[in-house]
Amino acid sequence: MEQHPTTPGMKYLHYTPSVPVVLLDLKTSHEPSEQEFEPLTKVLEDLADKHQSRSEKPGRRKVGLLVTSEFPATAAGVSADREVITFDLGPRSKPAITAQRIFDGLLTLEKRGVDFILVEAIEEENEGLAVMNRVRKAAGEVRLVDVS
Repeated sequence: MEQHPTTPGMKYLHYTPSVPVVLLDLKTSHEPSEQEFEPLTKVLEDLADKHQSRSEKPGRRKVGLLVTSEFPATAAGVSADREVITFDLGPRSKPAITAQRIFDGLLTLEKRGVDFILVEAIEEENEGLAVMNRVRKAAGEVRLVDVS
């Protein structure tokens, strides 16, 4: 890196997890959509096939979920080959709380040895705009997920 950065955004390095991060753009209503959303269980299966397991138990995946309080707990499904570790970002209606918790959640899940981290997208208004900016930079991909 240059000693004296010549472009904005090059002065400071920001934390980025060493495990893959996937942004989940959720469909939460039953209304028809032009975009194609997929069940979370399918996303989890695809990611398990795609990423190397860090688990001591062969074939068993540790999945980190960084989600709001309203995220349906059953959306990840139950599976013998998957352990889901959830970190609560607080209520969707309070993006300031999410802003306070986002990096703690990423660090906590990474330290717990997850294979990948799924982050629920929040509204991009007020503090949510800054949160989503950081999450988009950390995320390697975005998946459209139906949890309705």
